[in-house]
Amino acid sequence: MRLKKILASSLATLMAVSAMAISTSVGADSTAVTIDTLQYNFTVTEVNKPTVVTFTNQNTDSAEFKKDIEISDVGDYSVTIENMNATALTNVGFISVPEDDKEAQVALTVTSIVVNGEYTVETNIELVETSPDNGLANIWNPKGKSEFVYYSGNCAFVGDGGKSIKFVVTDYGFYNTIYNKDGVVDLTTVKDIDASKIAGIDFIFTVTDDVLDKIDEEEWVGGAIGYQASSASDGWVVGDEFSFQDGAKPITAVVLDSGDTYATYKASFRADAPIFAADSELNNIWFQIYGESSYSISQATLYDVDGNIIE
Repeated sequence: MRLKKILASSLATLMAVSAMAISTSVGADSTAVTIDTLQYNFTVTEVNKPTVVTFTNQNTDSAEFKKDIEISDVGDYSVTIENMNATALTNVGFISVPEDDKEAQVALTVTSIVVNGEYTVETNIELVETSPDNGLANIWNPKGKSEFVYYSGNCAFVGDGGKSIKFVVTDYGFYNTIYNKDGVVDLTTVKDIDASKIAGIDFIFTVTDDVLDKIDEEEWVGGAIGYQASSASDGWVVGDEFSFQDGAKPITAVVLDSGDTYATYKASFRADAPIFAADSELNNIWFQIYGESSYSISQATLYDVDGNIIE
């Protein structure tokens, strides 16, 4: 039984809880690729006057790379930044308009990024030039610190906790395994591993909006980590519940990072024995904050019964 069989779950099943995942770290089978060109494909959804939009990104040597494009109406556009020779980035990209044209208002959705004219990464990120939400992931925000920043097929932008964002490719591909209630994919699985070894998992997740407010106001907020296997007769199994108040539940979510608008936590589940049987062909691990949707998972790490990371 291999991990790829876990990916056979239907979207309807995945949406039964807030999020579901099986994921491991980027391993040695991934190859880092030097970024020479980044092509941003985007759709302009709002523009109040003809203007010039500048796309800018930055490498780990603090060098910025820019490209201008004239915008006159809503519709599909593309702009390519060339001659980067970047082994890693600190900022995947942001938009701006000229200083002498600040009355221009532009909203657009970056639908995909093509790396080196060869690898296409789907993004679908909305950017609004006149707001703080004018950029893609960078090493200073939670998205850019996550292990998987953006990914599609066999390629991905990957983070390392806030030092850099690299671009990697792999022969085995990246598979969608985490869904929010609305079915939007947040994370991916990278490894073809033996699921019958799994006995624990760490989820790293970020809360915002309503969930963050409730935690700050010391209202009770909690959830659960569980699993389901086709070989099990009892269906969905709650491994353990968690809360943000120390000792209130078997698992206490531990804060890793926080700001005015977010807080990032880790919740860890451990079992005394592997949770999936060797003959089980369909396996899911799920994560849920009860009654809430203002959170996203950035990383999930699997463990065996001896506490070793499964890679």
